[in-house]
Amino acid sequence: MVSFSQLIAGTMKFIDAEMLPALPASQRWIAGALLYAVQGKAPDLLAQYASHPLVAALGLIGGDGTVDIETARMAAKSACQKHGAAEVSIPMIGQFKLTEKNFDSLFRFIRSEAGSETD
Repeated sequence: MVSFSQLIAGTMKFIDAEMLPALPASQRWIAGALLYAVQGKAPDLLAQYASHPLVAALGLIGGDGTVDIETARMAAKSACQKHGAAEVSIPMIGQFKLTEKNFDSLFRFIRSEAGSETD
């Protein structure tokens, strides 16, 4: 379990280190600026998702504001193994394919923020 702030910090570091470098320079600049803007709104966005009935039913976000990233990690890995890479299209930025390797890396960044780097 990690806090919202640890989840956000790890995710932002993953995007900055692994997704932005794959973009052309002009898109990288725009994406970097948008990333900074979204970072400030992320706690409110996560709180909105936490109250969604489907998210609540899955039990990924606890009432104490912690996120079960291990369950999320296993679900993402299983989906990648079964269905292939997840394709994400971000307007004005571009399209990304997130593979099982990307998800492993994302969760390493998040665990690093939480002070736990085990696989």
